[in-house]
Amino acid sequence: MQLSKKKLRVILSFALLVEARSFAPKIIKISGLLLKPVPSFLKSVHGWMPATAGVVTTHALSGATTEVKSYQGNSLSVKTGETVSFRFFTSRYTAGSYRVSGLPNGLSYDGRNTISGSISEAGNYSVNIIGYRGYSQNGSSTPTFLLSVDASDPVLPIDSDGDGVDDSSDQFPDDPKRASGSDFDSDGTDDEFDNDDDNDGVVDTSDLYPKDALRASGNDADGDGTDDEFDGDRDGDGVDNTTDQFPDDPKRASADDFAGDSNETITTNFSSTTNLSDNWFDAWLGIFYTANKQNWIFHSHLGWLYIHPVGKDAFWFYDYDLGWLYTSKDLYPYFYRNSPAGWLYHLANSKKSRFWSYSQEIELE
Repeated sequence: MQLSKKKLRVILSFALLVEARSFAPKIIKISGLLLKPVPSFLKSVHGWMPATAGVVTTHALSGATTEVKSYQGNSLSVKTGETVSFRFFTSRYTAGSYRVSGLPNGLSYDGRNTISGSISEAGNYSVNIIGYRGYSQNGSSTPTFLLSVDASDPVLPIDSDGDGVDDSSDQFPDDPKRASGSDFDSDGTDDEFDNDDDNDGVVDTSDLYPKDALRASGNDADGDGTDDEFDGDRDGDGVDNTTDQFPDDPKRASADDFAGDSNETITTNFSSTTNLSDNWFDAWLGIFYTANKQNWIFHSHLGWLYIHPVGKDAFWFYDYDLGWLYTSKDLYPYFYRNSPAGWLYHLANSKKSRFWSYSQEIELE
């Protein structure tokens, strides 16, 4: 009998350590009945129970230890203006409501379990969060959860020359016109700051070819790779736009259309000619015949020549035997031969030869 009483004492002691305050009176009553033979032990139980129960139940929701927690910890380090979202909850039992205090300007509590917003002023803040059993911040509560918030101003990038590019990315941190080093037109202003990268006088926003100084609109009437707005001879007829009365018509320039077929006579490219009749003309080049207002002429001494005007009183001639020859009113009677390169002299009074070749030192028939 003595051994069983000792076992019972041990069992009751463990039960008293674990059970909550609500069961303590019952256990004490039971122990009084069961332990009548051992009044000294019962007294020790009555003396020990209040202290034990008080430690277990401090700040409890519904009789059990409950506290506010967050998977994000209990401290935040943020920059002013940065978006903040902090979520929290209660362990063991769900709180019916919370009281949140100490929020810095810019942060707000949504009434449930989230604090959000952005802090406007730098500083160290302490936010207190308490959970309540009731829905109107009443009933038992949790210990205060302290959230420490460290808000600091962001470090602004340095831009020494004020060109909008941080020094860390600026190859020329002291030159507001340069940053990347890309300067297509070499005008001293990098492309990112240059509104006319190819320096053709057309701003990049209106330039279809911002990296081609000969193109902008895409209109190239003579297909020579230079758009009309930059082309000195946009119809490619050999007459500059400034002297061409029809700068967009390769068949017209002076408006002297003798035949009325929109093919001007070649004679209009001479500053002065004399009409000898029947399409024979006399000019500084000599006497020649032109048929049907085309570019072929028959020269009284040089024979058939294809004539291509490059300006007033300036021509390239194609000769079947000698190739391309160039002369003008100022150069004649000298001709420049394209290939082989060299100068020729027109032997206008010779009945046998047409030219003297200075490079070959011979007469050419």
